[in-house]
Amino acid sequence: LRYGYALYPSYIFGESDTYYNPQGFTKLRIWLAEFNVPAILPCGRWFFPLLPRRDLGLYHVVGKPLRLPKIENPTDAQLDEYHGQYIVALRELFDRSKANFGQAEAQLEMY
Repeated sequence: LRYGYALYPSYIFGESDTYYNPQGFTKLRIWLAEFNVPAILPCGRWFFPLLPRRDLGLYHVVGKPLRLPKIENPTDAQLDEYHGQYIVALRELFDRSKANFGQAEAQLEMY
């Protein structure tokens, strides 16, 4: 907000499938999470798991710009307002595009 930029909501379909995270060891993962240690084991290619899979398509969609006003010292309320507008624009972009990439039933999860 300090510079009045335009934000473009964007999403990459297929990106969450580039790595597989094996499940299991739930108790160990929860214990490690108590120490802020991420308990993941991302696996991409079979011969070199640190590289992402290449056998799937990645599709990048970009929405209409969200033009922000220039506010020298934005308040927390203003930050929340424009963040909310971005989240709405991102959800609309996802919902409008998901069927084009074989994910018609998918729901966008943001935390």
